[in-house]
Amino acid sequence: MRILCAVDESEFSLWALECIGKLFRHSVSELVLLHAVDPRILRGGGGKRPRKHESGTKDISQKLEAAGQKVLTGCAHRIEVAL
Repeated sequence: MRILCAVDESEFSLWALECIGKLFRHSVSELVLLHAVDPRILRGGGGKRPRKHESGTKDISQKLEAAGQKVLTGCAHRIEVAL
């Protein structure tokens, strides 16, 4: 069985990982963890969407990428323990 599980830093996604470990421990052949970022986070205080050429947008994207990778790494460790 292949499973796709969306994760973030919420309690609910951690519960989902625990459930996967408990319910599908012996039948899962592939588990894909997906971390999504709300694009509204990239908007400035005035609600405008930043333009690609504006300074800082690349830095924000890199920080979001790093934060997402941190969440995925933590979740991957949790699921290794659960499975």
